[in-house]
Amino acid sequence: MRKTIYTLILLTSLKSFSQELFEHEFDKNISINVIDNSEEGEIANGKFIKGTFENETVVYLKSKKKGLKNLNGKKLEKLFDGIKDGALKSSKGNLISEDLVKINELDIFNYKYSAKLNGEKKIIENYVFLYNENIYTIQFMNNKDEFDKNTEFRRGIIESIKLK
Repeated sequence: MRKTIYTLILLTSLKSFSQELFEHEFDKNISINVIDNSEEGEIANGKFIKGTFENETVVYLKSKKKGLKNLNGKKLEKLFDGIKDGALKSSKGNLISEDLVKINELDIFNYKYSAKLNGEKKIIENYVFLYNENIYTIQFMNNKDEFDKNTEFRRGIIESIKLK
């Protein structure tokens, strides 16, 4: 009997400390996996969702921009470069890598940089894409020495993007 009670307590406590992902309709355009117990809010011309997985902060952003509906090629690259340059400048960060990837028929700009925030060295990885005049950003931030351990977790979120 005592063994059964300990097992139940252990299973209950493990479940309460685990962090689950669930599919969430971000807006009328996309759905994506987000972390349980994330907070959701409004920003100027958009919205955000912010959650934490272990020591990693995950932020989902949407910004509505007029006139971007059919942006492609060099103009789309210029938009992505402007977003990256703004992030690097505001954080005084150093670019680690950048790439254009295709996931679910969608061109997604991926860039990673390092920065010192609140006295700690962090790595910030961003995935940015344009869809229906909205700029979507998924940002992952963790301590430099812990960043690589959550690669599969990040990939699962990015690959969960579903366009509507």
